[in-house]
Amino acid sequence: AGHAGGCDAPQVLVAIMGAVAETQEEADLLAMPMRMANDLRRNKGVFLPHLPDLATAIAHFGEVIPPESGPAPKYLVGGIDRVAAHLQALGDRLQVDEVLFRPMVAAPAQKLAGVELLCARLGGQ
Repeated sequence: AGHAGGCDAPQVLVAIMGAVAETQEEADLLAMPMRMANDLRRNKGVFLPHLPDLATAIAHFGEVIPPESGPAPKYLVGGIDRVAAHLQALGDRLQVDEVLFRPMVAAPAQKLAGVELLCARLGGQ
């Protein structure tokens, strides 16, 4: 008898949110609306119904702020090389069946572009 869903063994998935683009600088910009929404939630208890636009987010902070760093950031923000390497290392280190990257980018076209970058880089893995 197999496990639920017809799997031969339990499946393990880890998920991380963030922003990915061709370059770190572009990803930093794309991540600003996510950073604003999280800042308001954490510091003021305000839950936005959707991500704000880029101009509003930059105005909120007064500048483009750098991404978190360290081995376990809350949000993964970076150029395709950085994000792909981090996701691969995360999956290898945790020995999971699947790593899910949820792009937290306000503009649908930019969200899709990031997903396409990741698929092109990691799609066969």
